[in-house]
Amino acid sequence: MPEGDTTSAGELKALLEKAIERILANVDKYGWSIPTAFAVTPDGRDVIVVADSLEDRPEPDDPVAELKTRAESVLFNVRRMADRGQLRAFAFARNMRVTLTSDTGPVVRSAVKVILDHEDGGGSIAYLVYDPNGGNAKPIELFYEPLTERFFPEGGWPPDRPRERLP
Repeated sequence: MPEGDTTSAGELKALLEKAIERILANVDKYGWSIPTAFAVTPDGRDVIVVADSLEDRPEPDDPVAELKTRAESVLFNVRRMADRGQLRAFAFARNMRVTLTSDTGPVVRSAVKVILDHEDGGGSIAYLVYDPNGGNAKPIELFYEPLTERFFPEGGWPPDRPRERLP
């Protein structure tokens, strides 16, 4: 993590910004992005969790199902790492389509969904609605929803429970 605000809110904000920047850069370059988690270990090291690359593989029969499977895999690994005490914060991000209400009825938009959680609390789900703008994504609106399921133990990491170190 770069020097700066090391509070839970500060770390989550930095992870959110990093996640959105990377996902939008991939969308600009490739038209989509693989699901990715950006995390911080208890000692402050940065970690990135991604699914296997799609390079050198045949095009999947169902690309949407393939991306969903990859997203579930990344989230499984993040949950496992959080449960072992290997992380103190993370931001899991993926691009998707969302349906929003408008004056003219439902509107489907591109968005980056980011699940944020910190062992000290303060997690949420952020959505950045954007206009793909022909390969130069333009942010439109950022909004948050409550995090319905925590990844870390309530009340922080138990002091009597040893943490596993990442290899």
